[in-house]
Amino acid sequence: MTIMIKLRELVTKKDPVVIRQTLSVSDLISNRKEIMNITPLEVDLQVKMDFEVARVWGTCNGEIHYVCSRCLKEFNKTLQINIQEAFTQNSEIAKSDPEESIQLVTSDEVDIEPYIRESFLLDLPYAPICKESCKGLCPTCGINKNEASCTCKQDQIDPRLAKLKDFYVE
Repeated sequence: MTIMIKLRELVTKKDPVVIRQTLSVSDLISNRKEIMNITPLEVDLQVKMDFEVARVWGTCNGEIHYVCSRCLKEFNKTLQINIQEAFTQNSEIAKSDPEESIQLVTSDEVDIEPYIRESFLLDLPYAPICKESCKGLCPTCGINKNEASCTCKQDQIDPRLAKLKDFYVE
């Protein structure tokens, strides 16, 4: 299923056109081991023609089920991705403002699904963590430091870097 906007129809509309649709992005996360599951994104967009520029704005919401990269606990996170795109068929307008990214399109119909999918991928964290204060797992005994303490000695120095500790002797 694609999410299409028709530029010619937007010219005749005075009010923004509302697009509400669900979009499955599960194919984008198939190689991500830290993502257990994701609900389809609820796409809620508005489109309005502003002179010769079609402006698209709104949000995509969903629920994602991760595994924390520090403590390996599963957790849920609500996604809210902001979407802002602009399209034009006029090449002069597309080049006119380097600060604003206006996409040059050649046809009357624009599929905005690839832009939503790209925004989704850019919104994903590289290494998801359940909370900022997550202490992770002990590298020696493997206990979850958020739930219990361990008595493992944590000041082991890599033998290749042992000489560096002499620089900080007081």
